[in-house]
Amino acid sequence: MTWSRKFDVAGRKDRLLLVILLLSFGFSLIPISLAFANTYGVTSLKIFGLGYLSAPQLSSHGLVFLVGVTLLQLILAAWLGWRATLTMARLERAAMLDSLSGLPNRRALRAEMAQRIKRDSNAAIAFIDLDAFKAVNDTFGHDVGDALIRRCSSLISECCDAATMVARLGGDEFAIFASGWDCEHRVEQAARQLLKSLSNPLHVDNRRLNVGASIGLALCRGEKSSAAELMRRADLAMYAAKKAGKMRSLWFDSSMNAIAAEAREIGENLRSAIELGEIEVFYQPQVNAKTETMEGVEALARWNSSADEKEIPPSVFIPIAEEAGLIESLGLLVLKKACLDALHWPKLRLTVNVSTAQLRNPLFPKQVKQVLEETGIDPDRLELEVTESLLVQDPNLAKRIMAELREVGVKFSLDDFGTGFASIGFLRQFEFETLKLDRSLVKEAETSDAARALVNASISIADVLGMNVTAEGVETRLQADLMRIAGCKHLQGWLFAKPMPSEHIIRNLARLSSSKRRAA
Repeated sequence: MTWSRKFDVAGRKDRLLLVILLLSFGFSLIPISLAFANTYGVTSLKIFGLGYLSAPQLSSHGLVFLVGVTLLQLILAAWLGWRATLTMARLERAAMLDSLSGLPNRRALRAEMAQRIKRDSNAAIAFIDLDAFKAVNDTFGHDVGDALIRRCSSLISECCDAATMVARLGGDEFAIFASGWDCEHRVEQAARQLLKSLSNPLHVDNRRLNVGASIGLALCRGEKSSAAELMRRADLAMYAAKKAGKMRSLWFDSSMNAIAAEAREIGENLRSAIELGEIEVFYQPQVNAKTETMEGVEALARWNSSADEKEIPPSVFIPIAEEAGLIESLGLLVLKKACLDALHWPKLRLTVNVSTAQLRNPLFPKQVKQVLEETGIDPDRLELEVTESLLVQDPNLAKRIMAELREVGVKFSLDDFGTGFASIGFLRQFEFETLKLDRSLVKEAETSDAARALVNASISIADVLGMNVTAEGVETRLQADLMRIAGCKHLQGWLFAKPMPSEHIIRNLARLSSSKRRAA
């Protein structure tokens, strides 16, 4: 029986007890009224305002019987009321607990914070977000994920003293709350101890799991504040810790308010820009590794905000689009614009990035087919670029979507290869047409024998599986030579061209063609 089902059953029992209680109390009034009528000679009674009941004349034994029945009904009503009170108290306690970890939940935390802050203006809280929990959940399944949550719940509790409250907020988020003159020290000490404990692998279900934490801390000392405000500050600090590199704790400061306000403003402006079609698409050439002639382009979103007249880098607006739920509409806009632009370069392959939200949407194949139909581009020219983390979240759904799009000729490439945990089995499972070596691996190959060996091994595997290999982030001639000798088919990077507007692609094609003729 699920947690919600238990509450539903308990709720029905509670309502039944209440009905019986009211009926028992109501019917107990009838014999009391009859006894009253016999005592004072009343011959008829109006019952509950519904009509008159003839009051029979009873003997003394009858009156005693009526009084006895009344007392029994009142005792029953009292017992039922007591049971209902216990049930309500039990439900109230259950509503304050997280069913998985056994810790107090968000509701209990807010209630406790409100009481303590009212009594003592000194309070501190830490918001904890587990790093890499989602990867564990996706890789090993929800049972292992649940076991990890229970293990982390115990670990966090062990880092705190008895007077400090530990709560699970939901998902992979927890909180530590303390009040009193030393609350700041206690919360910070608990956060440090937790980070130290998480620096070593956790043993869960006979597995060694590496999980970190990003911790945001907030303090109110001698000031009027509310539980909601203190939690808001800790939440901002937690996201700042995550963006700063994870596995660290940061105290809230007022500058975080400005950062959050700026992010909200960017999100609002981005929504308008997507609706008005103001997002531009730039293209970075992909050249043949041997001839260095352009054979394809990768579409990249660019945004010059009309609201504040400045360019917002993708590293800023893409994460905001994901958090604001705009990434699907942004991705669809880029895909449509790129397909329209690609009609002007009929010989070039077009690569477009696909977000996690898009590939998890069962309607995505229909959306892509609609774009192909509206623009008239040959599906064989389109290659959708996905990341490993995107595929492991729901591999079955991803395979179905990829298979449906492959039926019309669309191809797929795996991005950022060399930074994750993709195995040969993983590559065989999804049958990518192209493998893209991550720029970090390309850069390390200049100075590292191990990185060069990994590049060679990756290309050998790709050859066996029938995949082309593209090296990303090529910035030096040495990198280009190493990738070409290793067997990469295509190269992409600033050495050849930076991302450019669509109208520059024709010009760049001509430049690369003339360079080839001069070299010949």
